[in-house]
Amino acid sequence: MNEEKLMEVANVQEIPAGNMYHVEIDRKEIAIANINGRYYTFEDRCGHTGAQLSMGAIKVGCRDMSPSRSTV
Repeated sequence: MNEEKLMEVANVQEIPAGNMYHVEIDRKEIAIANINGRYYTFEDRCGHTGAQLSMGAIKVGCRDMSPSRSTV
């Protein structure tokens, strides 16, 4: 059985609403997004271009997460 680990990676003050934050955990790049006070995590690389998604912008309601298109 895998034991779930919890670790602090950022404070909520570091990720204001509408912003993203990049962290690396166990050699995995993770983005944390604050969308209207709710936090979401996802792999921080675009599958098409390899770009870092947390460098893009959040556009609520849009599923295109490519920073080269500046929407998340």
